Amino acid sequence: MLRKLVLSFSFFGSILMFWGCPYSSKVQLGNPVEAIIPELLGSWSPVEEINSEFPSYYALTELDSVHYQIVHYQYNNDEQEYTPLEYVGHTTKIGEVTFLNVDQSENDTFLLYRIEISRGEIVLYEVTDNIDEEFQSTEEMHKFFAKNMNSSFFYNKDEVKLIKQQKK
Repeated sequence: MLRKLVLSFSFFGSILMFWGCPYSSKVQLGNPVEAIIPELLGSWSPVEEINSEFPSYYALTELDSVHYQIVHYQYNNDEQEYTPLEYVGHTTKIGEVTFLNVDQSENDTFLLYRIEISRGEIVLYEVTDNIDEEFQSTEEMHKFFAKNMNSSFFYNKDEVKLIKQQKK
């Protein structure tokens, strides 16, 4: 029992290492109305793990015309297999900036990331969890983001770079 508890904590701790602690909210930044971005679909690995024997990776597939199924796979050495953690996401654009709303259904919150997509690479910028505001509506949050998203305090310093895995 203790062994499983320790493994669970280490598993979730390593998830936080890659996804960090972005701002989370009970409301989403925008309603899921934007079409799937085809360039986001596929398997993505963190740059720093590319040469690892068992790199973690994220599989993004089309759930429907506006939602992504996001599955984070991490290798469990004790089980000698990959363990999946599933999320649902959608994008919201504010001007030219694209944000990813990641639904954590187990605690009914959305994690928010600014994303930049370039050929074969995604860069995730965590919206800082230092934002004290708690929004009651999507519209209220959207206005706040539009006003502050270009400020230096708005994102955590660390960014996560993901490289698209080539099909085997």
